[in-house]
Amino acid sequence: MRKTLAFLPLLLFGGCQAPTRLDPSLDPKSAYLDPSIVHPVTPEMKELAAAKSSVPAPKFNLVGSDKKSHSLESFAGKPTLYYFINKDCPCCVDATPFVDRIAVEVKSAVNVVGILDGTAKDAELWAYVNSVKYLILADPDLAVIHAFGAKTGVYMAIVDENGVVVKLYPGYSQSGLQAIVSSLSSLARIKEPTVSFKGAPERSTSGCSFDDKTKR
Repeated sequence: MRKTLAFLPLLLFGGCQAPTRLDPSLDPKSAYLDPSIVHPVTPEMKELAAAKSSVPAPKFNLVGSDKKSHSLESFAGKPTLYYFINKDCPCCVDATPFVDRIAVEVKSAVNVVGILDGTAKDAELWAYVNSVKYLILADPDLAVIHAFGAKTGVYMAIVDENGVVVKLYPGYSQSGLQAIVSSLSSLARIKEPTVSFKGAPERSTSGCSFDDKTKR
């Protein structure tokens, strides 16, 4: 169970705000776990994410929730799933259990790493209150988050063992998560595990924007 402290930032910052323009083809009830919080993945987001795929991953050196420094090279030799976290976004909290499931099923063959828009203390606290099963790195100035091309929380990127971004995902859904597992399994040369993503959105859904924080 996620710890009660996980919801404190939502009380302080007011939680997610629905985007001003929604795709009328989306059914909010299936677009997100909470029908009052909708961040649909737009065609523009998909296009921008595609432009950030099949390119070298940005280099970094960040402190993790384990209080150690980690670089891109720290994860070389195995494919890595990066999960981009807006620490004040309930969407990221809701998506975390599904990232946990991936981390548990492929942990011996794949790295799963979160990158959070905050300090090392923020990363440590977020990992604790959400009982995550993976390492979280602190990116206080959002330099790495923006270098990867993540526009909002809940973006995910698969990086191969040589440090190349295989694909940037601008959100998550049941089918998208399954595609991530398939891709990671193929890159790691392991049998694809059976992972249930029941409860995840049926339509591709993203999180709260990082841009507002950059402008503060």
